Amino acid sequence: MSVRDRPSAEVALVLLLCAVALVFAAPILPHLHDWGVLDWDQHLFHHAVPRATILDYHELPLWNPYNWSGVPLLANPESRVLAPTFPLILLFGEVVGLKLELLVHLVIGMLGAFHLLRHRGVGRPGSLAAAFVFMLNSWYALHMTVGHTWALNVAYLPWAFLFYLKALENVRYASAASIVLAFILFGGGIYLVIMAAMLFWFYAAASCAISPRETRRHARALAAISVQTVLLTAVKVLPAIELMFEHPRRTGVHTGYTVTALLNALFARSQTLSSAYAERPEEFYAWLHEGMYVGLIALVPFLIGASGKPRQRAPLLVVLLLFLWIALGDHVPLSLWSGLHALPVFDNLRMTQRFGICAVLIFAILVGHGIDSVQTRMQSWTSTDTGTAAAWALTLLVLADLMLVNSPIFGEAFPIAPMEVRRNSDFQQILRWRGYDANGWRTRHSNPQSATLSGLYPAFLSNRGSTRGYKVVPVPSHAATVGSKGYRGEIYLDGSSGRVRLAEWSPNRLLIEVSAQGEGVVVVNQNYASGWRVRRHAAEGRRRGEVSQKDGLLAVTVGPSDDELELTYLPTSFVVGALLTATSFATLATAAIRRARRRRLSRE
Repeated sequence: MSVRDRPSAEVALVLLLCAVALVFAAPILPHLHDWGVLDWDQHLFHHAVPRATILDYHELPLWNPYNWSGVPLLANPESRVLAPTFPLILLFGEVVGLKLELLVHLVIGMLGAFHLLRHRGVGRPGSLAAAFVFMLNSWYALHMTVGHTWALNVAYLPWAFLFYLKALENVRYASAASIVLAFILFGGGIYLVIMAAMLFWFYAAASCAISPRETRRHARALAAISVQTVLLTAVKVLPAIELMFEHPRRTGVHTGYTVTALLNALFARSQTLSSAYAERPEEFYAWLHEGMYVGLIALVPFLIGASGKPRQRAPLLVVLLLFLWIALGDHVPLSLWSGLHALPVFDNLRMTQRFGICAVLIFAILVGHGIDSVQTRMQSWTSTDTGTAAAWALTLLVLADLMLVNSPIFGEAFPIAPMEVRRNSDFQQILRWRGYDANGWRTRHSNPQSATLSGLYPAFLSNRGSTRGYKVVPVPSHAATVGSKGYRGEIYLDGSSGRVRLAEWSPNRLLIEVSAQGEGVVVVNQNYASGWRVRRHAAEGRRRGEVSQKDGLLAVTVGPSDDELELTYLPTSFVVGALLTATSFATLATAAIRRARRRRLSRE
């Protein structure tokens, strides 16, 4: 067993990366229980609702009654309830758990980039430098500061690319690549799944153009990964597709960096929200500010790495240029993004600057190769020790620069002490609560960089559903709100005299006692969705019924014989998807166990 394969070396590596992650994210550690700015409100909310659904109501988190009059929860493309790290939310709560996830994903991303470079034959100094450049550039820190929890999934991007490269050598690794893509999608990383797929396809196209004999290997790997990923993610993908077909989202094509903004993103040392806004306010007004500071120090080994072994590294350079082209959006005369945006799925996306992180991954790979080249050349010119020392010195310089510029970004993320909110015993729909900052509810005098954009989270803590707020999918909001002219309660009987009473309430299930004098309609003050089902309890027994809609709200027709209605949300798309996903994971696990057993028997 070589040194690089020893378990003790891997443990030491993980401990080192944990230490780096703690130092880099140190500004958040004194604020573990504090709330965040900008989008943190809605993302705390979107983690708190499924947590309460699981722990308080012991239900699958399929429906969110607290958002936009009631919307599908799991089907939301940005829902993270299936993320492999979601148990941290269950154990520690959404406020602390998300900060722990931030740290964990720093380590996952650095470890993935390190092993990606090791797979490419790069030494330890260069591999660590690539890991630092990829995860410690300002892209991750800025997205975490403003509360974009979907960006946690960037940590899986180097792992996906690593297993894709391995799948070219042994197609069995397609399963590993598919599992990583499933983790990204389960973690709400719809942007990053698309980025990873584009990374594979761009690299395959560039490699095959340079060496056509590689076509078969790439085609085999891409086909295997595509099929397995669809099957593994069916539990998430099928409900999401159903939701997006019912409520399609369209975005404008006008987006992307200007050339100046791109250079600022990569090399300007003012990367905190406050300093960048003070120096470059126009980037905030035009939605251009998406930092990914790598620094001029890292540029030196990048240029060395990019200039060496041109045939081998040409595909990487092509991929880097393609992603930079996309990141420029429609700010260039010939816009690649404008063409892509006309395609399905791409027409749902905006902020093409985000695609720049794939260019940074390639940049980091070439930085690692560059440091490796420095080490090799100096060893041939002087001595082994001198070459190794030079490589480590350059790696430490890169790390120090990234730390000095990007770590302070986190200092602006969590300035808000937890608000004291009284929890109401009964659930009711309200219009909305205002955003807030460290001084309380947001006013016209609040600093927009240090306040939230919504008040979804405290409203949820108060057991109130917000019928307005930021939404990923354009679902219409139909519920009447407390105090409004049309509000008749959270349930009511329409078209007949009698009474209704809510006997039990939970996010996915409503038990309603009804006594109608004639034919009427029981209306629930939540949005109608096709996944709702009803079971009637009457004197003649139980029977299934149909859930319809009245003015966009859940409605069930009742008569004098009905005593009780049990409404549950369980869409067929979820049931079918869960069966496909469970079967697929079970199949992969069985195959892995059999291979491990055969290897053990062959050794014996």
